[in-house]
Amino acid sequence: MAVAVPLVPVPANGRARRQGGHTTAQGFDRLPDDVIPYLPGLLLIEFGLNDANVRDWARVPRVGLAEYEKNLREFHRIAHAHHGQCVFIINHSIIEKPNPQANGKTYYANFQPYDEALRRVAQELNALSIDLPLMMQQRQIDLARFVGEDGVHLTVEGNHLYADMVLEKLKDILIRRICGTIASH
Repeated sequence: MAVAVPLVPVPANGRARRQGGHTTAQGFDRLPDDVIPYLPGLLLIEFGLNDANVRDWARVPRVGLAEYEKNLREFHRIAHAHHGQCVFIINHSIIEKPNPQANGKTYYANFQPYDEALRRVAQELNALSIDLPLMMQQRQIDLARFVGEDGVHLTVEGNHLYADMVLEKLKDILIRRICGTIASH
């Protein structure tokens, strides 16, 4: 998911350019048309679940871990090159299901290195982030009600809770930016 929110003192005018099922590689290809024209702004980046997915006919993830990390760093670089700011959204918690993917590992096991990589890259770049698992833990959100039967995709209630958490952190980021406690680039 990539969303650009302008950083000028006008009414919020976010541009959601999310494509369900897309990976960082596909999101990267959409940058010239779907994101760059709307910068400077906050570029919200949330990828990993689809990157880590191993298709039924494959033995490797849709996007390798090294490429995933490279793509995250490049999203960040591009946002800053266009005087924007990158905000990484740490994916919501998922439920480990016993059924393996085509590489013999569970979806959960395949996803964990990507989740760790996103956290590591955000920290290395000193980038802003929205830590959904932490917020879910603080709010004591019942994961079984947050995600559907597959353990990954959000329920209607999960979508509402997700939106509330992201909006809460975005408000905080924008207020701190207006007050000057977050440096602009």
